[in-house]
Amino acid sequence: MLWMMVGLGVAPWMGIGVRLLTSKFIFILVFGLILWFVGTGIMWYVFRIREVSKEQRLPLTIFVWTLQFITFYLASILVAGALTKH
Repeated sequence: MLWMMVGLGVAPWMGIGVRLLTSKFIFILVFGLILWFVGTGIMWYVFRIREVSKEQRLPLTIFVWTLQFITFYLASILVAGALTKH
């Protein structure tokens, strides 16, 4: 279970590897969507299997994680792109 939760934290930083492999926007977008769907599935699994606080709702948790994922995924892509051009 711990590895799945660590994977959620590492997932946005995989944008660095994606950007180093390709500069095609559609590939970067598709890979990001795949990572997001996998992360959402992991959260659904954790909420379904484990006892979590009743104050935390799955849609709110997914929304907050989505905001963080988009921010860090874009930042990692942009920084990796800027560093490869120099």
